Amino acid sequence: MMRYISEGFLLGLSTGALCGATCIPFLIPVFSGSGRKNLLHASIIFALFSMGRFIAYLLFGILTALTGYYISSLPLSQLFKGLLLMCMAAVVLLSTRPGNINLQPSKHKGSLGNPPYLPFLLGFTSGINLCPPFLLLIMAVLRLSSPTYGVIMFISFFAATTLVLLPCVFGIYLFRVRFISGIMRIASVFIAIYFFIVGSTTVKNQIIEAKGIMSSGQRGYDIEHLASEDEIILPSLYSDYIFCRYKDNRMTGYIIISEGFGKFAGFGGIIVTAIATDPGLRVEEFSAIKHNEDPVYFGAIEESGFFEKFKGITPENFKEKKTRLDSVSGATISSSAVLDSFLASYSGASAFFEEEPHHPEKPFGSKSIMPALLTILPFITASFYVLYRREILRYFTMLYSLAVLGFWKKIMLTGEYLANFLTGNILPQYNTVLFFFMLTLIAVTIAFGNLYCSFICPFGLLQKFLGRLKKNKIIIHQPFSALLEKTRFALLFIVLGAYILDIRIPSGRFEPFGTTFALKGDWIAWSIVAAALLSSIIIDRFWCRFFCPAGAFQKILSSLRGNG
Repeated sequence: MMRYISEGFLLGLSTGALCGATCIPFLIPVFSGSGRKNLLHASIIFALFSMGRFIAYLLFGILTALTGYYISSLPLSQLFKGLLLMCMAAVVLLSTRPGNINLQPSKHKGSLGNPPYLPFLLGFTSGINLCPPFLLLIMAVLRLSSPTYGVIMFISFFAATTLVLLPCVFGIYLFRVRFISGIMRIASVFIAIYFFIVGSTTVKNQIIEAKGIMSSGQRGYDIEHLASEDEIILPSLYSDYIFCRYKDNRMTGYIIISEGFGKFAGFGGIIVTAIATDPGLRVEEFSAIKHNEDPVYFGAIEESGFFEKFKGITPENFKEKKTRLDSVSGATISSSAVLDSFLASYSGASAFFEEEPHHPEKPFGSKSIMPALLTILPFITASFYVLYRREILRYFTMLYSLAVLGFWKKIMLTGEYLANFLTGNILPQYNTVLFFFMLTLIAVTIAFGNLYCSFICPFGLLQKFLGRLKKNKIIIHQPFSALLEKTRFALLFIVLGAYILDIRIPSGRFEPFGTTFALKGDWIAWSIVAAALLSSIIIDRFWCRFFCPAGAFQKILSSLRGNG
């Protein structure tokens, strides 16, 4: 229930800025038409106005929730709901652009009299105002199959918008209007991105499910290599993600799929692994059956003998052996995802078979706090530079980002990371550092502008340093410059669309960030790195301006920033 309360409240918070332009004009004439200006009278008027809004939201909530309940059984209903959520999230993002939000009180000074029922009627009218966040709320409730939770989301939405209206109505300006507008804009962007992730995940899951239905009864998993030629694989009664191996009508073991026990994201997206065991859950084979990792990185994991370390693990020695398992240096993110998938799926399967459930410790915790702080530190120093213009902060941010984010942590905003984030593959409990890196990046960009591309992106800094080798650079004029700039937007939508449609493309191989700072890649990847860096000497930030999909995302976020 808390999930639906928080979703409705956050969405109401995001629409608070728009309430200034939609709800306040309904209420200001009532206040201006009153001869008494004391706080008690104003409170009564606001209470009647809020009651009208509450009744409107409640009726709208019941109607929308019942509609979602009755259409939930229709074919492809979830697919269309996901697409509608994505579209409405885009509308909310557009509505947050500067000029669309106005928190200034209405200048209307006319008197409408003040009959007792007028505030209630005006509140009811404003309550059915179809602003973009309200439409997004409708789409979010339609995806639910529970009328109760739908009504709860509408009530939470009402509570948040009422909370935002209070200081505007009574003129209690504890903060500058510009500051309030900025907070609302950031909230709007976050809630729009959240519902885009919900929508894209819904669409992706429907596509994956359709692929599984069309495949040969094994949910589309390539697990034939985990059984011998004379064994057959059949579904088990324990779980949709546990299969049984049979030979001569005798069960010879199990195959456990990690997807049934959590999502484990590597550098290129979700990694799905499979464990082959004997009837006593002794591990015989462990392998990755679905991933989109760079072949060079993942090849290093396989060549290191990492998967061989899991053979021979049993429920009895699991506690002892799991402490000896560690990630592979040079491919830490990918190998950590593989390790987490094994720990979760093996312990989960043990619980199904009534063995001792050795639940793995989730990475989210005290061990993740320091890496997350190290990752967001350059955003903090860059923000202080914008506020105070101290050059030492700018130089510190650039050198720190190059050393820590680039060569040490190897964390950058790439098309792959972005696509994984927007399709729900980067989860806080398993990818704490990346998750908070993305949240910080979005908030700082909305508040202060595109600081990431200017001071933080390690590969962008390399291009900037190389660009100083030659002062007189080639200038690409219009219309070719505009045409090239659209290329990065096309690449962004191609990568994002591929992830939503569950089409695996090795996009990380064609982005120079990972190859440059991990010092691993084939000749194609190194050729792209060389072309991107050398071109920056004669053309200012050639890769960033024309081919970086992450830069396109930053351009979109920057356009949502206000002047404050």
